[in-house]
Amino acid sequence: MKKRYLIVVLFAISASALIAQEEEIDAPVRPYFDPPVGVFSAGFSAGGLTSGEQFTLSQSLSPKPDSVNYLSFIGDIKLFPIENLGLEFSASPGTTFGSSSGLTDLYLFNSATLKFGLDGRFFLVKKPKFGLSLDLGAGGTYSILQYNDAFKNLLLSNAQPGTELYGIKNAFGYYGKVGIEFYMFRFLYAGVFLEYFYQGNTIDNAQQTALDGGYINVPIEIGVYIH
Repeated sequence: MKKRYLIVVLFAISASALIAQEEEIDAPVRPYFDPPVGVFSAGFSAGGLTSGEQFTLSQSLSPKPDSVNYLSFIGDIKLFPIENLGLEFSASPGTTFGSSSGLTDLYLFNSATLKFGLDGRFFLVKKPKFGLSLDLGAGGTYSILQYNDAFKNLLLSNAQPGTELYGIKNAFGYYGKVGIEFYMFRFLYAGVFLEYFYQGNTIDNAQQTALDGGYINVPIEIGVYIH
């Protein structure tokens, strides 16, 4: 009786193994890369101030800085209702500072830049667990700009006694970027870009004096994506 029971059990186990193996063979395997519908990432950006009244003001310093640099953190969301075109929203708190050889960096401006625009991607590689795309993005910005305390104190120390600095008005601007994006292991995302953005800020005085700035930087982001 025990032998018959053992034979039945072994037969059942063998049959189950064969069925499971057959199901595994017949299970559909994605032979292609499934483009994500959402990308959530964070990172940092490094670059420099290249134009505008912010740059002109920095060049009036003595000694004149060798370079005017920009660093920021990034939080970014991309949503793709269709495969190759989506919407992008990001926030970047950052700081602008002048660097001179042999001297301590002088921090000039603190800023927060919100970006909202269109994002186009063109896949160069599509594999089951890996995707590589060329990314093009452009849109609008909204910039909040303030003098850094160190720069504010320097400006006041060189002004007439009793002088007060006017505030800086928030303003709209624009951005454009190009980059390469990596989609790995069906969930991991990384991207590196070359970006230009423009801050259209003005001084809050009667003349609405421009205090705009054009920046070129290299954002690097990592995150996750969903299908």
